[in-house]
Amino acid sequence: MNGSPPPPATVAPPRVLLADDSAVCQVPAEVVLRDAGYRVDRVRDGRTAFDAAAMVRYGVILLELALPRACGCEAARRIRGWEEAHGLPRVPIVAVTRDRARADRERALAAGMDAFVTKPFRPGELLAAIGVVLDAECSAGQGAVCGPTQDRRGTGDTLLGPSAEPTARRQAKERP
Repeated sequence: MNGSPPPPATVAPPRVLLADDSAVCQVPAEVVLRDAGYRVDRVRDGRTAFDAAAMVRYGVILLELALPRACGCEAARRIRGWEEAHGLPRVPIVAVTRDRARADRERALAAGMDAFVTKPFRPGELLAAIGVVLDAECSAGQGAVCGPTQDRRGTGDTLLGPSAEPTARRQAKERP
């Protein structure tokens, strides 16, 4: 040993479950997420999203509201029920949809989702929403995966920059 301190521990980036039935939407979102350093698993329907969430402890789940075989809200309710039944911490869930209607936001939040992003989104909006829900869950000591929300491309910028999606910020502040 040369007396130098050990290297700092590294935190693996959270694994993200991306549930969307459209490859046209999945591929760009996956590119944004991978470029930011996240590991991404993709599924195309709500039942498969629930099955994947029951087998793997994801850091974040992105659920399209209009999924086949179980809509995003039904998948979120099932995931929340699974977590509760097994005494597991809440995995942050972000609703992703083309609909901007207030009723859709309320339905998503009532189903147990933590934030809402509308498509098409800018990369910064998606990353900001993920950063907000990860920070909120970790601050509450409930996150399934807690770690830094630094931009993993090495710029040092946080994912909660000025382009953060206002709804995700407000929702994080309102959480009990």
